[in-house]
Amino acid sequence: MNPAVITLVALSVGSPLVPVVATEAQGLLAARNEALDAQEPPILEVQRRALAAAQLDAGRLDGLRAGATWRALLPVLEVSGGYSQSNLDESTILDEYSATTPWVLRGAGGQAYEARAKVSWDLSRLAYSGDVLDVTQLLPMQNRVVERATELFFRRRRLRAELERSDLSAAERRERSIAVEEATALLSGLTGGWFGEQVSLLEKNAPPARRE
Repeated sequence: MNPAVITLVALSVGSPLVPVVATEAQGLLAARNEALDAQEPPILEVQRRALAAAQLDAGRLDGLRAGATWRALLPVLEVSGGYSQSNLDESTILDEYSATTPWVLRGAGGQAYEARAKVSWDLSRLAYSGDVLDVTQLLPMQNRVVERATELFFRRRRLRAELERSDLSAAERRERSIAVEEATALLSGLTGGWFGEQVSLLEKNAPPARRE
């Protein structure tokens, strides 16, 4: 048989194996990512955890705002006082009576206490309270935390979806894997470690990305 014919037959039979294996691996990875996406905490929970870690959750801000409002209702109390003590002794000697024994003795002594208290209300604080305004200034910080958590959450999902592409080189796949780890670490830090714990637990039970 012609050797050239043998070579062509081998190539035509063997060439489909590589794309078949790659397609199967990408399918397993896609199935794994889909399972993780379905089980991982939703974005609203991630946002809530991030706000709680930053102490900017809605419950805390509502409490601060209510406290500032009640503070405006409290009166201003001013208290002052004093204490004094005095003694006055006076004697008059009449020589015709006695040179040593006083003829007239006068004495006075006493203690005095004074206390004052004043209570006043500033009703203008009910309509324009600086404390309430201070709490309101926390709202932009709250929005920034929500935006940061949202951006990291979906960036991480997009990177994992890109790993399912079959046209990535080994270096590109490694780069995206590191980027996924970075986004996971940032989200974990933003939520006080909670997101990283959830991801670790889910990945232990997730289906494998490749066949053994």
